[in-house]
Amino acid sequence: MIRFDVGPTILARFARELTEADEALLAHGPDVSRFDPEAVAAAHLAWTERIVDEFRSVVVFAELLQRMGECEAPFDALCAVHGLIGDELRHAAVCARVASWFGEASRFEVDLSGLALPPSDDPPAERALEIIVRELVVAEAESVTMFRAYRDATSDPSVRSALSLLLRDEVRHAAVGNELRAAVEPLVLGPHATSALARIADEEQRDRAYLRQTYFDGALGAAGRELGASVSRADLVRVDPAAYEPLSRESLAIAE
Repeated sequence: MIRFDVGPTILARFARELTEADEALLAHGPDVSRFDPEAVAAAHLAWTERIVDEFRSVVVFAELLQRMGECEAPFDALCAVHGLIGDELRHAAVCARVASWFGEASRFEVDLSGLALPPSDDPPAERALEIIVRELVVAEAESVTMFRAYRDATSDPSVRSALSLLLRDEVRHAAVGNELRAAVEPLVLGPHATSALARIADEEQRDRAYLRQTYFDGALGAAGRELGASVSRADLVRVDPAAYEPLSRESLAIAE
């Protein structure tokens, strides 16, 4: 498990510069004595699991920066990805802070190994575009709906502030993904460019459908809803009716 505490070193200065804007929002956690112990335990686990999710994005976007550098992507695009990596590091720290409100970090074993994407021999521009589409255009955009649902379902103001912080950045990341796609797509060249673009477009559609189904199947309104640990299917439908009402109708039809 990565350590999020910092000391009085030059390295720590970089950490403080990255996270200091979030400190005021996260200065005070909830009074956990007001909540059912089952809800607190669920929140502790959910926010701990989010550390892994956010740190995975750090690893994936680090590869994206490398690939974009190799294919000589525009400077502003490289700067944007550099910013994404910093955001995801911040998010991991935010999730660790919120998880600490509900219990000791040592209660769960957090494994941050093996988070990189499977290796690929694709040309740098093709690999970069695939990461942009699958991880930003699709995954970050779909997570906007999820974070909105969690934020709206949360009753505790401290947890709501943390979710609002994450949601704000997810909205920006989804928008950045569309612009990065436009910047990198013209760099996919060569005799196999057309087939590569078609493959990535197909993956885009399949990934979006898979994520929506996975989120819908997991939205069971379990314990800890008021602390950002769970949402219901109704929560998803309220946020994005166009995406989730069809799944809801299909689920009802199967049940009947």
